[in-house]
Amino acid sequence: GRGHFMASMVAARPTHRFLVIEARMRYTLMTLARVHATGQDNVRLVLGDAKELLANLVLPGSVSALYLLFPDPWWKRKHEKRRVATPEFLADVSTALKPGGVFVFRTDVRDYLDLVDQLFEGNPFGLVPAPCPEGVALSHRHMKCNQLGLPTWERCYRKETGV
Repeated sequence: GRGHFMASMVAARPTHRFLVIEARMRYTLMTLARVHATGQDNVRLVLGDAKELLANLVLPGSVSALYLLFPDPWWKRKHEKRRVATPEFLADVSTALKPGGVFVFRTDVRDYLDLVDQLFEGNPFGLVPAPCPEGVALSHRHMKCNQLGLPTWERCYRKETGV
């Protein structure tokens, strides 16, 4: 997004390390500027498609938390290939997470939430529904939805231990 989420997270958690994968140059630069303004150096930004990069950028079992915030739903059949929340991507999320690690998904599109719920039915990724962590910052889109009185939804999944 526009960097509000990451600037808040790096400032609140200076001992954590963050990796941002953003597909748009404009938003990557906005995030870089906002993070730089915090004075923190605990974040790295990568311009690219998370679906293509996640498995290549992080070691298996090395991530404590992964956030997918307000991704474009890409409803048209010809655009489905651009959708981030796919079985393949969620398998990569599961691989990246350490046991006990959490995946947080936020959206303002109810149908996208339903799609993600369907993908998780039967626990195909070794991730189980879990309470969402407290103190997670809001993204620009989340703040805008709140300002306009639009609903948002959140799902959290925790990687089972021993998986």
